[in-house]
Amino acid sequence: VWGDLNPDSASPIAHVTETRSGQGGVSGVQAVENFKKFVIDFAGGELAGMTDETELEAVVEVAGGTITSSVLSRVDANGVWRLVLDVETGSSTNVELKAYIMGLGRKLTETWLYQWRP
Repeated sequence: VWGDLNPDSASPIAHVTETRSGQGGVSGVQAVENFKKFVIDFAGGELAGMTDETELEAVVEVAGGTITSSVLSRVDANGVWRLVLDVETGSSTNVELKAYIMGLGRKLTETWLYQWRP
């Protein structure tokens, strides 16, 4: 059941609601080998009341690869905060990713972890 636990609705810490991955880079452009896009949605907690004017920072760490792009934005349609990452592996056979959102001088979300084996 680990990884499929219901979030505590009373918690001030936001949780990851969705993780998506696919071809990295720009849509409609020739695919680049060893390049992947990750889309992570965070919702709940104190993050739910934040607006685009709130100073938030996506803290992202990668081992075995390079982050070529990182964008954090609010999705107005459903109120989630979306982190979009483009990651390149180079010659690595194992990439470890870690991300969370900081704001108001503290960590506002749980930590998202992902292992990619290109």
